[in-house]
Amino acid sequence: MASGTAPDAAPPCCPSRRTALAAAGAVGAVFVTGCAGDGGSGDGDSGALLARTSEIPVGGGKIIKDRKIVVTQPVAGDFKAFSAICTHQGCTVNRIANGLIECPCHGSRFRITDGVVTAGPAPRPLPAEAIKVSGGNIVRA
Repeated sequence: MASGTAPDAAPPCCPSRRTALAAAGAVGAVFVTGCAGDGGSGDGDSGALLARTSEIPVGGGKIIKDRKIVVTQPVAGDFKAFSAICTHQGCTVNRIANGLIECPCHGSRFRITDGVVTAGPAPRPLPAEAIKVSGGNIVRA
């Protein structure tokens, strides 16, 4: 190291370690911010038609992939909605059977009544989504 040169100094052609780390942090912040809305929250989607009540079987449900929502009907006339994004590693659930919402990636299962985990590795329930039943339509609340 040359005398009078700071330990973090870099040759003129290259960024310093501090500059490179700051840039990497900024890129990470932009990436995280850009993906924040991908969890199925549906902000700004109030009133959007999700399904017709006739499409949701009693004791089952329907996955609306483009909206990242699962709508279920645990008992006749009682409709629930949850994020379709598994709380383990963000896979989209793909099946509803035997009163459970299933994730294909690592086998997590969630109850259609409340989104609670019945089989891991998912660490948390599926987040509830606000819906409204109006006539024969199910819309985002």
